Amino acid sequence: MMGGDASFLRALVDHSNDVLFVMDAAGVLRFASRSASWVLGLDPDDYLGTSALALVHPDDADEARAALGRSNAAGYGVLPNKVVRVRRGDGSWCWFEIASFNLVDDPAVGGFVVSGRDVTDRYEQDRVLRASEERYRLLFETSQDPVFLTDTESLTILDANPAAERTYGWSRDELVAMTATEVSAEPEATERAIREAGRERGVVQRLHRRRDGSVFPVEISYGTFALDRHQVAVAVIRDISERDAAHAVLKASEERFRLLVQHASDVITTFDADGVCTYASASIAEVFGYEPAERVGTQARDLMHPDDVDHVQTMVGQQFAGDAHQAAIAYRLRHRDGSWRQVETVITNLLEEPGIRALVCNTRDVTELNTTRARLEHQATHDPLTGLPNRRLFFELAQQALARATRDPATSTGVLFVDLDEFKVINDTLGHEAGDAVLQALAERLRHIARAGDTVARLGGDEFCVVCERVASAEELYRLARRVIDAISTPPIAAAQGLPVDASVGAVLAPSGADNLDELLRRADIELYRAKRAGGGRIKITASIAAERREFHNG
Repeated sequence: MMGGDASFLRALVDHSNDVLFVMDAAGVLRFASRSASWVLGLDPDDYLGTSALALVHPDDADEARAALGRSNAAGYGVLPNKVVRVRRGDGSWCWFEIASFNLVDDPAVGGFVVSGRDVTDRYEQDRVLRASEERYRLLFETSQDPVFLTDTESLTILDANPAAERTYGWSRDELVAMTATEVSAEPEATERAIREAGRERGVVQRLHRRRDGSVFPVEISYGTFALDRHQVAVAVIRDISERDAAHAVLKASEERFRLLVQHASDVITTFDADGVCTYASASIAEVFGYEPAERVGTQARDLMHPDDVDHVQTMVGQQFAGDAHQAAIAYRLRHRDGSWRQVETVITNLLEEPGIRALVCNTRDVTELNTTRARLEHQATHDPLTGLPNRRLFFELAQQALARATRDPATSTGVLFVDLDEFKVINDTLGHEAGDAVLQALAERLRHIARAGDTVARLGGDEFCVVCERVASAEELYRLARRVIDAISTPPIAAAQGLPVDASVGAVLAPSGADNLDELLRRADIELYRAKRAGGGRIKITASIAAERREFHNG
């Protein structure tokens, strides 16, 4: 069978997205998988017999050397994961996550088995996420792993996410009244790690304690950021109680390669030239709900969304038409429960590779990642209360509207600034919750009366703005403004509980070719001020950027 063939498994490892090394007790490389050539741009044969430390960044070399010494002293077993900078073939540096197993005394191996992965993109993504408080909060709250924020001086837990509550058994309120050492079964090591977190980011393994007193192993990723002149340590914690100690039975090369494939987090499948599945890794059961045997013998397209089949076939054909041996494709795949999952697959063409003769696919479920990304993008550009575009998106859409107007000299673009009259009375009388309900109802009405192509946005407080495209005259702009006032006041908004809800409108009509958005908004704001001073419930219009002024009032 293909799954039991050592050459088959060797080919899988050599073409994995991870790099497998074997080095002796002195750190001299004895084996490197062929994947080093595309992951790091290195020819493995050029480095066999040389020190692995020569590839490590000078700033990380001392720690890597010390870690090698500790690993030799520790003897047989799994070693703590390390992240170091490694030199690529082109001389650039990448962050490399290394998982090791000490098999120096095993005659079948005689060295350290090291699995490495380029995590540079992950580090860059972390940097971007830290710069956005809003994105951080969403990821913090929805993370499946516990996350603690800890003051590096006092060791006080500043915050803990829902996953921490579930894992440790304490509520968030209880956790923020504790110190980080109180959830640790190794308090001194925990204190040291947190205090040193500001000098070095890394991954460590520790023993933690739950509320019921039980102790469990965890893997902790540390980092720090500044908050109100304090250094805060971020600890992302993974419960590794159920981690499979697969390397413990690593006795021979065939078993070593088989375990590496079977315990990969991605789903690995192979397909012959006719698109028939010839192998599926065990992870397909956890990720997509199918047993490996169910997938073998089926067509690649059988689980694809019908609308994606032609796209995937076209992309694969284009990628492999030239000299490329890999293709990265995004599409939808059916889960056993009937849902469609968004996936990314890296296809490696090994049809001509002896011992495998197949297309090797590394597939990852990115549904939650894409959903989170879309949610973050929406939150960054929309008002959380009303769902309307916020000020940032409004400026972008308004500028686009002006650009379109330049292509139609017969029409103009109008801007309506809308502000509620006496909205403070509603807030003071009924409370802010009722005030929010009024704003939500108002937003829905504005959204309903807006013409196709018009943009309605909330700029803040009780101030809204409508960009009206293809406006022929000041009279038409007045009619649009009047529709806004009528929609606000009639029928009465239920949340206002009988209190009147009226608005004033300041408007400006920009002729075709006008491109100074700031000037248009300034004019509209001036007209709004005039409408408010005139007693409210009025419409004031500057008919053009040249300040031809028309005045209208409600009634």
